[in-house]
Amino acid sequence: MAAMKRWALYLVMVCGVGLAQEDDWVVTTFSEARANGDIFVADNGDVFINDFGIPSAGNGTTMVKITPDGQASVFASGLSFAPSGIVMDASGDLYAATFNGGDVYRISANGSPTVVNSGLAGPVGLAVDDNNNLYVAECSANRISRLVGGSAQTVGFIQGGCANGLVWGHDQALYVLAWQTGNIFRMDLSGNVSLFATIPGGGGHLELSGDHYYVLGRTAHKVYRVDFAGNVTTYAGTGIDGQGDGPLLEATFSRPNGIGVHRPTGELYVTGTSLQTFVPIPIRKIAPDTSVPSNDFLINAGLAGSWVDPAASAQGVVLDIILTDGQPDAVLFWFTHNDQAADPDTELDGFGSRQNRWFTASGSANGAVLEMPIFRSSGGQFNLDVPVTTEAVGSLRLEFFSCFEARLDYEFDAPGAPSGGMDLQRITPDIWCESLLAE
Repeated sequence: MAAMKRWALYLVMVCGVGLAQEDDWVVTTFSEARANGDIFVADNGDVFINDFGIPSAGNGTTMVKITPDGQASVFASGLSFAPSGIVMDASGDLYAATFNGGDVYRISANGSPTVVNSGLAGPVGLAVDDNNNLYVAECSANRISRLVGGSAQTVGFIQGGCANGLVWGHDQALYVLAWQTGNIFRMDLSGNVSLFATIPGGGGHLELSGDHYYVLGRTAHKVYRVDFAGNVTTYAGTGIDGQGDGPLLEATFSRPNGIGVHRPTGELYVTGTSLQTFVPIPIRKIAPDTSVPSNDFLINAGLAGSWVDPAASAQGVVLDIILTDGQPDAVLFWFTHNDQAADPDTELDGFGSRQNRWFTASGSANGAVLEMPIFRSSGGQFNLDVPVTTEAVGSLRLEFFSCFEARLDYEFDAPGAPSGGMDLQRITPDIWCESLLAE
């Protein structure tokens, strides 16, 4: 929103899913599987992990699937040796890169693999850009290539260290993590390369989530977080080799290598490394602490009304609650407008900017919490039949603690788009909420 000049905000807020306060997040052991390559997490919560095999041998040949309840099974088999990189494109097709096999596979919905590229120089990381183009990091050549129709087109080279982790970045560029040095390079699509950051302990894979990159320091036994300016901080792990669960900075990791993010919630999954062939590896999850006593407030129709953030001028929420078969359903509206004068050459003077945006959301309550997608409507013009378009642009989490207090967290999907949260207080009189709670 900061890019839209200067905005005054009147909101029915529908924003960020699963963005609990950071000190409420913990590391837990989610499952065990023979899988130590990179990770992809589908929106439905299924976790896919490639099995590189023994690090010194690179003899793995499978991709594992773990369901949201932690049940692990082999999803794809018969891959050429040492699959590691994994990604899903906009069509829902999974891809896997095999380091020792030199191949990239497309994996069908039933787990059947098909080679789409071969003869690559130690392919590891995979990434997909906004136009659904597929890229691969070729470790043995320190090269990034675009894969098109079975051929590999060189985009550029990094300066040594084994191009390993790869992700499409926040600024329409590729970010490459070097396995040996821990250097992270930014590479634009013209092949221009610059050093973005360096993490200790060599690099595994990396992910982009919200306004940070999450990067694995393999021999540092840590998960690092890197902001868009390249500043590196420890996100999780003590630096001691281990598999201990607990708060972020008290948990331990063992040579973490693969990392994946669940986009709807921001939860992270991390895999370590086994030096043996058939030893299951703990799959770690970084997520809100579910052992914390839950908020027992129950959303009811009396919460409808206007809510504001007292710490920020003109920011708030308009909320409507409807009972459907006894279940509270919510509708939220977030109106924004440009508070500068309209441009008479392009806009209706006195009737607001054509850059107006309307954000809405709707969904069902779960106890004290509303989680729902954000939709943006744009276009339209005062008193004229001008088409309006609506698209999903993000997600929100709204938790109520009383009839007068709530917390809103929001996240937009576009790279570099804002995410954050606000504490809300009710400004309309309470007519029904407290009486409904007392029933």
